[in-house]
Amino acid sequence: MAKDIQSKVRNIISEIEEKASDGNYIYRGERKCYCRVSSNLWRELHAHERDKTDYNDVIQESYLREARRYGGNLHQDDFELASELQHLGGETNLIDFTTDYLVALFFACDGSHKKPGRVILLKQTERIKNKYKIKEPRSPINRVIAQKSMFVRPSRGFIEQRDIKTVCVKAELKEPILTYLRKYHGIYTQTIYNDLHGYIKHQEIHHKAYSEYRRGQLARFYGAMGISIDGINLADVAIKRLNKAIKLNPLLVEAYFERAHAYWLKEDSVDFDIDKVIEDFNRAIELNPDHAFTHFQRGRVYRRKGCDDRAIKDFNRAIELDPDDAFVYAERGLVYFDNGCDNRAIEDFNRAIELGNNSVRGHLEAAQTRRESEGADEVESIN
Repeated sequence: MAKDIQSKVRNIISEIEEKASDGNYIYRGERKCYCRVSSNLWRELHAHERDKTDYNDVIQESYLREARRYGGNLHQDDFELASELQHLGGETNLIDFTTDYLVALFFACDGSHKKPGRVILLKQTERIKNKYKIKEPRSPINRVIAQKSMFVRPSRGFIEQRDIKTVCVKAELKEPILTYLRKYHGIYTQTIYNDLHGYIKHQEIHHKAYSEYRRGQLARFYGAMGISIDGINLADVAIKRLNKAIKLNPLLVEAYFERAHAYWLKEDSVDFDIDKVIEDFNRAIELNPDHAFTHFQRGRVYRRKGCDDRAIKDFNRAIELDPDDAFVYAERGLVYFDNGCDNRAIEDFNRAIELGNNSVRGHLEAAQTRRESEGADEVESIN
């Protein structure tokens, strides 16, 4: 992340902290700057109507009665039932907040990357608590725990502007902020949407991006099998689809991983560019630094490029993250073998065989033969 962008990201966080320094706040992230901080029920009721009558609570009560007829827990109070409906995607008069401003910042940036977002701050004074019926769920599901959720239930369906503070997030800062939150605070899609209902909600937000990604992934898969359709290079089809997915969701780590492999399929083409493969693996690792297989794959590309030192570093990292992957030891052994580090190569080949990769027996025998015939000293320049 460039220093000037990183500075702007930290300025946003500092602005939130400064505005929250005078009391006990809860926070809400919105990926668009809506006209009001409102519930989804209020937005649905007033989206196409000129009548602004405040009948949100009346309609909410009718929805809850209907929900109980469909199997809702008769012993749940209205708030708990509304909370459950909210997480299932139902229309309620609840507004989601969180006690963690970094989680709110994630929601402000997750989606609508061409439009500014915002973080809403609501101070928990006694007046505000009574006015907006602020509550914490009594029996929270995993996603509620991860998001540190609080619910606000304004009787009119929205929060008055005078009761909130706002921090705006420019569109161009959304992607760097999401990268920052993931790298330094472990806040990203899988930790925030950590149940099936959350996964479905996330799919809805990024449906088009996922659709393009899946199509690109399928084209890359068939291209790798040597299948073509009407003479069309499926690697090019995959790259085109994955370009669209990344444009729609620049933080879709899987798309970078797949595009790197799609670029690699063009290895025998005149327009093959190995640096594009490395750049996409770099981006995938930046977004998900603890994925062992991505380090392994980038290491293989570095080996193909002749950057043995970098290949070794990637293989070392892959082994740190997944010490039982036989193929990583085999690949690292080949790099050691090519550089005359026979002792290290033999150790890695033996380990690969122990873990079930018998395909390296020939390499092991060659390394042992060369060591016996040449008495080669181990080269220590490869680390």
